[in-house]
Amino acid sequence: MASQDQINYEINENTGTTTIDTQLHLENASRNGMYKAFRDADKVKLDNDHRGHLLAARFKGPAVQQNLFGQNKDLNLKSYKNVENAEAKMLQQGAKIDTTRTAYMSNPSDNPYGARPDAFMISDTITYADGHSETVHESFTNISHQEQMEFDQQLIDEDFDAPNYGDTLREMFSPEEYSELMEETDPYLSNISDDFEASDYSFSLDDENDIGAEADVSIDGGDISSDFSDND
Repeated sequence: MASQDQINYEINENTGTTTIDTQLHLENASRNGMYKAFRDADKVKLDNDHRGHLLAARFKGPAVQQNLFGQNKDLNLKSYKNVENAEAKMLQQGAKIDTTRTAYMSNPSDNPYGARPDAFMISDTITYADGHSETVHESFTNISHQEQMEFDQQLIDEDFDAPNYGDTLREMFSPEEYSELMEETDPYLSNISDDFEASDYSFSLDDENDIGAEADVSIDGGDISSDFSDND
């Protein structure tokens, strides 16, 4: 893992997918080269995009082409920023955060300035002041709030329409009887929340861009998979 002031970049030659590896610390980045980097980022972003930092300027993320991408404004100002706010809070409380961040592109681009990412991924390993640690993974689709809602609804519709061939009990009861049976057995089923204690790393997500996340994500001592103008 990279140390402070060291940012390792890995760029896929075919797609342009970019991964950075570094240790977070609170220090504003230099603005040197900002104008050219912003101008280049403008050549690949959509009308509703911001110039998104993969590593935020407040974490000393530089204004260079491999750190700036077209990012939907909803994602930039909400879900992605919520994660950055949580990271900043942990750093202020004495934690150390090793992070790997990826701007994922699925297809090659003929644009010499690169491609617009399909998604963004963050993987943080957080070591707290008392010595204990946890790992958090987040993945975000690079689409608007409205597009994400429509996509989620499509998945829900497809899920409810799909037959469940393993559920033979449903065929044996009327809808009313089956519903009563489910209610009676619910208290005896284990709850996934029993597997996790309250988290140190906790933040509220406006989960419109989050891939498969709950609105509130909290974990402790384990891994859990949930749901970029400028990130300062």
